[in-house]
Amino acid sequence: MSTHNHLTAQLQNFQLVHGAKPQDDLGPVSTSATGVGNASDVSDSAEPFGSLASIEARVSEAWEEILGRRPIARDTDYWELGRGAMAALGILQRIGNKTGVLLPVSVLYEASTIADQAKWIYEGKTATFSRLVRIKPGAANKPPLFIVSGIAGIVLELFPVGRSIKYAGAVYAIQPKGLNDNETPHDNVTEMAAHYLEVIRGVQPHGPYLLSGYSIGGYVAIEMARQLEVLAEPVPFLALLDSHPYEAYWPWRIWLVFMLRYSVRTVWQSLRKYARSKWSDRRGSTRAENRPPAAQNESGCSSLSQMQPGPSSSQDTVKWIIHALRRFTIRFSDPRGRAFARRFSYYSAGLPPGMQRVLENGFILVGEYRPRFFDKEIFFFKSELGDYAQCDPLKVWPKYFPHLNVRQVPGDHRSMLYGTNADALAREISHCISNCV
Repeated sequence: MSTHNHLTAQLQNFQLVHGAKPQDDLGPVSTSATGVGNASDVSDSAEPFGSLASIEARVSEAWEEILGRRPIARDTDYWELGRGAMAALGILQRIGNKTGVLLPVSVLYEASTIADQAKWIYEGKTATFSRLVRIKPGAANKPPLFIVSGIAGIVLELFPVGRSIKYAGAVYAIQPKGLNDNETPHDNVTEMAAHYLEVIRGVQPHGPYLLSGYSIGGYVAIEMARQLEVLAEPVPFLALLDSHPYEAYWPWRIWLVFMLRYSVRTVWQSLRKYARSKWSDRRGSTRAENRPPAAQNESGCSSLSQMQPGPSSSQDTVKWIIHALRRFTIRFSDPRGRAFARRFSYYSAGLPPGMQRVLENGFILVGEYRPRFFDKEIFFFKSELGDYAQCDPLKVWPKYFPHLNVRQVPGDHRSMLYGTNADALAREISHCISNCV
């Protein structure tokens, strides 16, 4: 089949997948739109084309528009730019708009440059969905490191860290059920942990197991280790990557002090943004408004990850303050987190449907999860700047995990995964694994 006909066929039958390389397939292929958009998002004006050069030109335009910089060399590795998951998703969506071909998210593992992505489209490569995404290959005689993804299941967030880990074994990320339209997310963390164990034992039937989890993924990693302990399988390395406890389990005094500070900060930030909005209205369009959307996120974090929300205009300032202060009531009116996703729906704004579904379910899992005592060594990689919307986890976790081995890493809860911060985190993880295996 010619390249022209192949691209035309792809336009007629989109298969957008969010997973690993074909040889890593451990799950069903999804023919639904998952991860970066859906077929209706692709521009009707995208014309079929045949030459590699014309494809590369369109891919290059997509990169430049989303990243807000030009020129970008054709052999520039995306992950060396220090940008984040949402910018990556934006690039893939923009490529789809320009070429009519929606690339799988896994392409950023195998083809992370403009030239390689253009070649991927030109050759008509495909990928299948997998619960496991191999971030880094490794020696067969070394146990892999498994990292459970965060609350929205965005495995791309873990790529910069996973690629930089200096360990001989492979590194896999685990993504949750619910990303595909034909899947229902797990009801609880224990059920999720049991399913993940089935998945990883397809790659590694027996221990020793190396487990870790980012944010809420840390809850799942601990439950996986607990279930492996019952099976008498060794887990020499268990790590939490800046996982925070749900506020229903914070000590009352810590919760009250935090909420007072949080409320004052929220009101102050909202009023300051209101003032800036009024000033901006007088001066006309600001420089930020003229930049491409992704160019406003210079830290490279995703819009979900780096979000410190506030009013977008002077009209909704009071509404936003009232909305934000509702958090004061959650501990009393919604201790299980059932309404958290609905109250704070701005966190999922702009995400693809599958990730929205996983994120909203993640809020419920956070509220449902009840920490339990675990008398094993746990490495806790704590961000230096923390999360402005969460209390210091070290004021809560030692009560449940007495053998907490704390390692502080640069950045906050979001930026710890990107750029030089990711390199620093990877070095710490590598060092700890070398002492355990």
